[in-house]
Amino acid sequence: LFNNNENRDDWCHYLNDYENKIIQLSKGKRKPELIELDNFWRSKLKDVANSRSPPHIELKEISMVMRWKLLRGKMRPLQRLVDSNSNCTVISASTKALHELTLNNWKEAIDALCIIKGVGVATASAVLSCFSPENIPFMADEAIEAIIPLKRDYTMKTYCSLRNSLISKAEELGGDWNAELVGRALWVRAMTSKDSKATKSKDNNRADEGSNIQDSKVELEATSAKKRKLR
Repeated sequence: LFNNNENRDDWCHYLNDYENKIIQLSKGKRKPELIELDNFWRSKLKDVANSRSPPHIELKEISMVMRWKLLRGKMRPLQRLVDSNSNCTVISASTKALHELTLNNWKEAIDALCIIKGVGVATASAVLSCFSPENIPFMADEAIEAIIPLKRDYTMKTYCSLRNSLISKAEELGGDWNAELVGRALWVRAMTSKDSKATKSKDNNRADEGSNIQDSKVELEATSAKKRKLR
């Protein structure tokens, strides 16, 4: 499930590099709003929801979470579907979900959000991870691929398996670690691996180009020598 050669320092390094990777990704995709959306998701959504009575989120906020999710991960045709919900639907569903969290009913909290059009287990976990990072980590593709590499689906069964693994790893790492932070570290690790492969591919392409240029020079020199002999 996890690389046994990685120690706690390695995991801390991944986690500490999270914001840098977000900035790098936003530049690579030419989507500067990713930085602001990520900051909103990590630092502001919970406070915004809890400032209301009863606590809830509104359509504009779940729309922002979906936009963030698609920009940080893989684009899917979900944004318009989420945006087609009424504000009342989102308020009602999120009020129930956050109430269930106060009762430690994390499955019921996820189910409550899933009545919103365009919201499945993964998006629901993205929202609720802000409120209960130790119990409801975000169901990111990169986390699934690291833990359940041959089975990427977005069912509650798969989420339970992912959740248990992330919680166990957080307990192993100790200190301030929680399941959501482990998931973020896995995302950084995946991005780092992707960057490394891209760099290696570019280096190989340059080497191939250099080799082709050298071969062309040799061939040209041979042709020139042959022409001189014919004269």
